Amino acid sequence: MLSALPSTVKFICHNGAGYDNIDIPGCSKRGILVSSTPVAVNNATADIAMFLMIGALRHAYVPISAIRNGQWQGKTSLGYDPRGKTLGILGMGGIGREVAIRARAFGMRIIYHNRNRLSPDLERGATYVSFQELLARADVLSLNLSLNASTRHIISAREFDQMKDGVVIVNTARGALIEEKALVAALESGKVLSAGLDVYENEPAVEPGLISNPRVMLLPHIGTATYETQREMELLVLENLRTCLERGTLVTPVPEQKEMQPKKQESASSASSSAYAPRNAVSAAAPNGRGNVSNGLRNWWNGRVRYAAQSIESAKSARSRGSYLRVSFKNTRETAQAISGYKLQRAVAYLENVINHKEAVPMRRFAGDVGRCAQGKQFGVTQARWPVKSAEFLLSLLKNAESNADTKGLDTGNLVVKHIQVNQAPKQRRRTYRAHGRINPYMSHPCHVEMILTEGEEVVQKGSVTKTPRLSSRQRGSQIRQAITAA
Repeated sequence: MLSALPSTVKFICHNGAGYDNIDIPGCSKRGILVSSTPVAVNNATADIAMFLMIGALRHAYVPISAIRNGQWQGKTSLGYDPRGKTLGILGMGGIGREVAIRARAFGMRIIYHNRNRLSPDLERGATYVSFQELLARADVLSLNLSLNASTRHIISAREFDQMKDGVVIVNTARGALIEEKALVAALESGKVLSAGLDVYENEPAVEPGLISNPRVMLLPHIGTATYETQREMELLVLENLRTCLERGTLVTPVPEQKEMQPKKQESASSASSSAYAPRNAVSAAAPNGRGNVSNGLRNWWNGRVRYAAQSIESAKSARSRGSYLRVSFKNTRETAQAISGYKLQRAVAYLENVINHKEAVPMRRFAGDVGRCAQGKQFGVTQARWPVKSAEFLLSLLKNAESNADTKGLDTGNLVVKHIQVNQAPKQRRRTYRAHGRINPYMSHPCHVEMILTEGEEVVQKGSVTKTPRLSSRQRGSQIRQAITAA
């Protein structure tokens, strides 16, 4: 299919975290940059990994089959608790780190092996070990790495021989990471106690030995099959599309092509135009071959919602955005201004208090027809109210930004609402408002919201300094005379 693409195609925005179905070397040779959606799938895939892990440890397939077939007689075989077990994670990327967070909550010890050791703030207590030590120590082995020529069949008969007896295998990455016939043999010999699989080497075909084994939990590759995850993936594809049209770069390029990314321009004016290729020569294509973005789509992107540019350190910040929120612009703007500059925990507590009418939002700019409230005294105003709907929307955006920060490995206990902005959106279509008791011809005054959480700067205590008093000339002269008299 790659050879059939026109020469104008410069970008492929792939809707998926795995991209082994794309010829990356061939794309690199033609100068085509490829993006994937790695961050969007982290939570959903980690959830499925834990689901399979618990199911494999508890031998859940056997009682599930018994009760569905009417064979349950009130008894079932015993399984194992995850608490106290050692979880070995092969591939400590975004998904691997999310699995570690969940497994730690179950009381598991975490060891991992990666191409490179992570920084301590990303490790979060996990222990880095060699590949051989990972195989030898793990009670449960979770595979969370991408598939390429070097990782195909990374777990084969030789690796199974190095593992503990009774190990549990979980694979939510790519089926070809495991040699399936070797896995079947290890299950039959008892070397592997049980397995939880969401991916297979020759999908949709599944190895018959895995289907017939009652100690294997099987799922039909549903790791990212949630409404929320699919939406996040699609939004990330569109974000990659936007940046490739505007700047000739990608937000999430595949690791093999990071060196091919054009360097970012220093000035805002030069960054707005593509340094990689002229706009009228750039096309984008999806892996299904349908590409060549129209001028209408490009104009639509150029007319999208824009936010104020603010200098932040992206490595220490996390964003959250909401567009066309059906909530009062005035109330949301005042509520947002109230939490600007707050630490994350204080902002969350404040919004929860507003919802429960324990604290009020000061109405400074939009104070018309706003009654007096004693709770406004802490802000030095007399007019305040409790915009519950606005507080709920902002609280959800705060929690989303906190999740984004946690995914990036930021210290969520030290986050500050550095930037928050509310822009008024176009009003919604006209309705039969009188029939529904509304006071104006529009459903609401919707708005766009963007917030940025940034790690607070570390406070360095000032060292003790001996203060020397400054004396006037008369005082210095007096001291000199006293010294001469004393001598």
